[in-house]
Amino acid sequence: MKLKIQDLRLFNLVFESDPGWILDFSNRTLSAFFDEELNIDIDDECYKEEGTSKAKRVRCLLKQVDRETALRVLDTLWRYKMETMPEQAEQSRNDWLALISRLKNTDADTAKGDRPVQAWHGVDWPSLIAEMNEMKSLSPHPRGFRFEAWLAELFRALLQIVGGDKLIIPFC
Repeated sequence: MKLKIQDLRLFNLVFESDPGWILDFSNRTLSAFFDEELNIDIDDECYKEEGTSKAKRVRCLLKQVDRETALRVLDTLWRYKMETMPEQAEQSRNDWLALISRLKNTDADTAKGDRPVQAWHGVDWPSLIAEMNEMKSLSPHPRGFRFEAWLAELFRALLQIVGGDKLIIPFC
């Protein structure tokens, strides 16, 4: 996403606690936060082009990704700030709203960007479990067909993890 100087200034006002720092994160906790909450590898080399500080890596990420991802990252950081620093969040609320408004109202060309580097490439267990729970409400016949498709989806996901081209399944 093409961020303008004003966008970066608002980002700094909302999220940079000290120069180079994002909220109260250490390098380790920022990495864990992006991994667990967003499935983004913030430590990837492509996000260190402007430097290795936490703020520079996050700004670099925001400049490279598409608008949808940038908004998701900013929303997740904002929710964290509201939970951990409610007084500071209230003080920066207007800057936050201005930043989000600016990003949502950009043209299609400005909103373009790459997909972020994923921290893990595993099975999306919460989605699979939610889908399985949704099947419970189906009548028996459609539930059986949907369960068959669900199992195939699960199997494909597991094959990607273990390297399906090398997997040998013995039949008894």
